[in-house]
Amino acid sequence: MGALPLVIDGELAPSWRTRLVQRLHEGLARGSRTVVELDEAQCDATCMAELAGETGARWMVRARVQVRGRDFDVALELFDASSGAIVTRSAGTCEVCAVEEVGDMLADRAGVLDRKLDALARAPAVVRFESRPAAAALQLDGAPLGAAPLERSVADGRHRVRAELRGYVPIEVQFDAIAGTHDTVSLELSPAPRPNRRRSIAGAVTLSAGVVALAVGAPLLALHGRPYRGRCSGGDVDDDGDCRFRYDTRTGGAIAVALGVAAIAGGIALLVRARRPHARSAGARLQGGALAF
Repeated sequence: MGALPLVIDGELAPSWRTRLVQRLHEGLARGSRTVVELDEAQCDATCMAELAGETGARWMVRARVQVRGRDFDVALELFDASSGAIVTRSAGTCEVCAVEEVGDMLADRAGVLDRKLDALARAPAVVRFESRPAAAALQLDGAPLGAAPLERSVADGRHRVRAELRGYVPIEVQFDAIAGTHDTVSLELSPAPRPNRRRSIAGAVTLSAGVVALAVGAPLLALHGRPYRGRCSGGDVDDDGDCRFRYDTRTGGAIAVALGVAAIAGGIALLVRARRPHARSAGARLQGGALAF
């Protein structure tokens, strides 16, 4: 755990300031976690992430004391060092207090942070799912979840959520759920592209040509081997009544049917591809939330 410098707003003697810092560190030392004292007074989310990489601290704590004459407002904030999101916050006022009493209050509040972190580790991750536009149908790891926006407790670990909405391209997002945290996963859907006009025209033409070829080929196959009535008389007919001249259309009919079937299949494929949107896959956009104690 990283301890950011104590922030004191208002007039307070340097010796008392030093004493409050000592009491803060005494309180933090009551826990089982190693505490690393840091020097960066003004530290935002980016700064915390950098410090986490340098020190290995997963959490950052910042204490603030507001001096109002004999009244003191004390606040402690615990941050997720990787994101800078507030995990828990506690605040209170010590009215008409001596500085030693303020120090006791500061130490007591700092001393329970370790237990709060233990409780966080046992709590499930809570994730709020939002979609733009709203009302997208959601699936979590392949199982129906409901319509966005909604909030669910999810198991610790990596998950995939899919959003679908009529008229928009489906999107899949991967995110990591961390026990004890409250996060938001936002899914932005893009309008589905209009059908590819050139591909649609090509598909329609190919499909039509296939139908024509099939319409020509099927009768040719049916006609094959039948007598040619225009020349079935006299010597062109044998004793059994069979005509010597018969239609030989099998090859042409088979070719026409084969081409027709292929053209119909190709035309349908072109039309389907011209209209079918493809799901997008993206990384999660997580917005950290807070869990109050």
